[in-house]
Amino acid sequence: MVDQSASASTEWTLLDNWLRDDFEEGRWDTFNIKTKDIGMPKTIGLRIVKKDVNDGWFCERVIIKSKALNKNAEFLVLDWLLTELWVVAGEETLPQKETCPFIKDVRTREVERNRVTYQWIPRPCPGELGWSLPRFCNETMEQIPFMFESSDNQVFSFEGTRSLIKKDIFKEYLSGKIGFGTELNDYDDYMELFNGTNIPVDKPKFYSKWQEDEEFGRSILNGTNPITVQKISQIPDGVMIKAEQLDGLLDDDINFEQALERNRIYVSDHRQKVRGLPRNIRTKSRAQMHGATPIAMLYVTNKGAFTPILIQLEEDDPDYVFTPNDSAEDWQLAKMYFKSADIAVHQWISHFLYTHAVMEPFAVGLFRNISSRHPIYKLMKPHLRTVAAINTMARKDLLGPNSAANQCIGINAVAAAANAFVNFRYDDLNLPKFLEYHGINDCEVLPNYHYRDDALELWGVINTYIGRIITIYYQTDEDVVNDTELQDWVKDVAYQGIGWQDGDTKGFPTCLHTVEELQSYITVVVYTCSVQHAAINFGQFETYKILPNTPGAMRLPPHKRGEATKERIMNSLPDAVMTIMQLGTSFLLSKYSAEDVFLGEYSEELFTNGGVWLAKEQFRRDLKKVEERIIKRNEGLEIPYTTLLPSKIPISIAS
Repeated sequence: MVDQSASASTEWTLLDNWLRDDFEEGRWDTFNIKTKDIGMPKTIGLRIVKKDVNDGWFCERVIIKSKALNKNAEFLVLDWLLTELWVVAGEETLPQKETCPFIKDVRTREVERNRVTYQWIPRPCPGELGWSLPRFCNETMEQIPFMFESSDNQVFSFEGTRSLIKKDIFKEYLSGKIGFGTELNDYDDYMELFNGTNIPVDKPKFYSKWQEDEEFGRSILNGTNPITVQKISQIPDGVMIKAEQLDGLLDDDINFEQALERNRIYVSDHRQKVRGLPRNIRTKSRAQMHGATPIAMLYVTNKGAFTPILIQLEEDDPDYVFTPNDSAEDWQLAKMYFKSADIAVHQWISHFLYTHAVMEPFAVGLFRNISSRHPIYKLMKPHLRTVAAINTMARKDLLGPNSAANQCIGINAVAAAANAFVNFRYDDLNLPKFLEYHGINDCEVLPNYHYRDDALELWGVINTYIGRIITIYYQTDEDVVNDTELQDWVKDVAYQGIGWQDGDTKGFPTCLHTVEELQSYITVVVYTCSVQHAAINFGQFETYKILPNTPGAMRLPPHKRGEATKERIMNSLPDAVMTIMQLGTSFLLSKYSAEDVFLGEYSEELFTNGGVWLAKEQFRRDLKKVEERIIKRNEGLEIPYTTLLPSKIPISIAS
């Protein structure tokens, strides 16, 4: 123990109760010790002398009670003790505002130790996992730092669910081998496929409407991939159709050029995201999976519906251009091919890359560079602690070429993410800027975009909350500039996490200059780890249930106009094994954990400043207002949008 002025200290004292097994999980231990009188300690050191190689002790807090002074000193630890750990009592503070040289040294040594514990993966080479992607933690699941580990409950739940799904897949595969595989002759057969399996499937609210054009448009705006829409002012290059060919597809009182002028034409364009990417090959049968290189054009009707008016599946050939005027089979199959590409874009780009992969550098960088005494550490730890563990699991079980996900989604996972990362920019994570850039921020022009409305409101609530907290500690812009730990974090994320390969930091800040910049930076991270991940992840099982509406891959190449029949459609859609793989994977990813902590709540209170406690309480009140508004809005919707109810948004990426 070290006193308040760091001028006196005690010797190391062994903590051991005779005939008692100390330091058991979930238990308080009390030790009576006699030592040198130094007054009330300001700093304590904890050291493990004998332990198993992979053993550690998570200590919540230490309370020192002085009988002589009749006073208590509380030390909030909330960290893993692996060898030696020093803890300072009192309020969190910025590094430049530490006044005690000993505490400054404790803080410096903590960061130095953490840079050994939390290391970046060595720079990958071409062809290795991680090439052309954000950098990640240099550990396997067996060796990942204790701070990043998933709980036993989370691991057991994930592994247990995965084992059940594997049984369903294997059973269907064997049945097919001996001639008793499930026959899929009609769309409804896909729902019957899950009878007797471990995948619970009830019909979603849109089941009776999934083939309708308005439902297609609703799913583009408010489904699991609601960030692909962009307003246009002219027909995009490469789209093989003329304006006059689209006139009859709109309301009677408007032609296509007028619709463009009135901001009522939009596209969901996946061409650049999937063009030229390798299609997966099934492990057992070696059958090639197929997909399109599509773009969809959509129109806001006089009634406010969002409906498709064109789908082009391949480039440079007008026979791959479809409109609602084509046969019902041609049009339906075109929508299926578009959705198949959309699922790959959703899973590998919107979900994995834009949330999981780009957040891991923030997590690794935080724990490498910022002391546990720092207010930013205490603010960000709950949001970033889980992402490295779930990503490590995903790299092992979901991204490999033979993974279940790559056996039911036609486009290769790593290739899709790496291709998208080339053009990815930091501002893509800033929701207001993203919506404005794509021309989809105006609710009067583009109505019924519930994801945008809910997400924007939550962005504002989070931004305000972050502002309330950081201004407690950062009084001036100079406080930001002079915070060496903060600046090291920002620099590490930009150069080592994002720009490690070619120096292109993709617009990620390499330093912060103002309180406003810091507020925006923290808001981006908290929003992405919570709201954006929830919007992209937790609705996918409900959306994918009707598999003909959301096929992850197709078994035949895209059709040309006039080629589609019901038989061609059924032969193009996934078979039973692919279907169980896709639904099983989405079910696994969509599950909440029993240990999830939801937006506004925290499993542990790291802060000692009362002003932060007040800010958190106001944050919860603001979130409650958002929840009430969403519930009231949903009362008037035939298909409610519940994905972004704050009570359903975990604060971190853990699935």
